[in-house]
Amino acid sequence: LQTARLGQKRRADRKNTAGVGVELTANVAATVTVARPATAAIPAESAHFEFCRSIGTYSSRTRFIKAANMKKFASKSNNLPVPASTGRSLQQAKSLLKLTDSVLGGDRSLTSRDAWLDELVAWADENRIPEKVFPRDADAILALRLLNLYGRELSYLPESIGNLTNLEHLYLGNNDLIVLPDSVGDLTNLKVLYLWRNYFSELPDSIGNLANLEVLDLDHNLLSVLPESIGNLTNLKCLHLESNGLVLLPDSIGNLTDLRIFG
Repeated sequence: LQTARLGQKRRADRKNTAGVGVELTANVAATVTVARPATAAIPAESAHFEFCRSIGTYSSRTRFIKAANMKKFASKSNNLPVPASTGRSLQQAKSLLKLTDSVLGGDRSLTSRDAWLDELVAWADENRIPEKVFPRDADAILALRLLNLYGRELSYLPESIGNLTNLEHLYLGNNDLIVLPDSVGDLTNLKVLYLWRNYFSELPDSIGNLANLEVLDLDHNLLSVLPESIGNLTNLKCLHLESNGLVLLPDSIGNLTDLRIFG
């Protein structure tokens, strides 16, 4: 009941705070150095990946099955008399299959790369996040340093968000988030993390991995406890905890000796 009432109030608030996201980013930029989105060239992908992508080797499981069937056929046909032109074609097919096997055996991360990229793109499309905010190209996504998703009524974050390891500023305020994925702990370059006005009742222990974090805003959530790992955020300068249900703080909070704003 408490959550439902809070949700009604926040939806009404959103109508009256249309431009707050931009203003929020501008205010933070005045006190924290905000890195511009990366424009430096990203290292070129491997020649194997470029080749396989150009012929669609990774586009579907069906192609892998067809390739495997071709390999079996080519193997059985070794003992059959065939015309010279057919023999050359089979030899070319064998060479292509050999190269494909080599690529797949040498870098299985390529297929996993497709998986996390597909998940992120599907999530962005589902939530109608424009490409100027969240691009759909893998290299552009990986190059992101600032991601502002303020007030987009997000109900969840995909685990694959942890692949955006170049992120330094992440704004998730004024959404409908309930759970922060464990993979957020992989965003080790984060300096600013805004989570205010959501429905978090707890944080993952992995948040303690964000050793470079300087600003953490948790105002207006449903937090009743903080993880002990929060004491690992020794570079933290601003910690906002207003309007939560916190009664006790972990002993490790004493490790945050650089705090300038607390409360």
